[in-house]
Amino acid sequence: NIKRKETLFVPPPYKPPLPFPGRFKKQLVAKYKGLFDKVMAEIEVRMPILDAFMLIPPYQKFLKDAILERTKEVQGMVVLSQECSAIIQSQAVAKKLGDPGSFTLPCPLGPLSFKNCMCDLGASVSIMPMTVAKRLGFSEYKKCNFSLVLADRSIRFPKGMLEDMPLKVGNVVVPTDFIILEMDEEPKDPLILGRPLLATAG
Repeated sequence: NIKRKETLFVPPPYKPPLPFPGRFKKQLVAKYKGLFDKVMAEIEVRMPILDAFMLIPPYQKFLKDAILERTKEVQGMVVLSQECSAIIQSQAVAKKLGDPGSFTLPCPLGPLSFKNCMCDLGASVSIMPMTVAKRLGFSEYKKCNFSLVLADRSIRFPKGMLEDMPLKVGNVVVPTDFIILEMDEEPKDPLILGRPLLATAG
């Protein structure tokens, strides 16, 4: 009996793939572009360049592939927002907070005390309802020749103005000019403090 020797299969040594193969793409494109430029420099033609490309199939395909590849790259780009990028990259996303409501301050005015005086940087004047002015003992007001345009574009005409009203903000008394406006009912936050007062009181 002849014993046959078992042949062992020895696999070739493992060659790991190149990390980040995309970084060699520019070198490959530059290589083919250099070859393309070299061949083109040696060709002398007396016809439109597009007709010349049509007569040379390899270069026609190279040019077509280059244009299509660039078009695919541009069409394949989608710009994501910061929130989407944070989710994909497993980063922390800022938690959406609820509406904090209106910014109000407690402000005494004469004998009256108001717990919620609304501060509004969008208002160019400070506004007081006529009912509050009457509780303070005022029935006559200084005339003012302007109108108020509300957010819905409706127009209101004030009854007048009270100047240098001693409004107390914290421990400081700030003389404030109020526009007197007649309202259907007194709001929960009766006084609206505009930019002039906020710029003064800080």
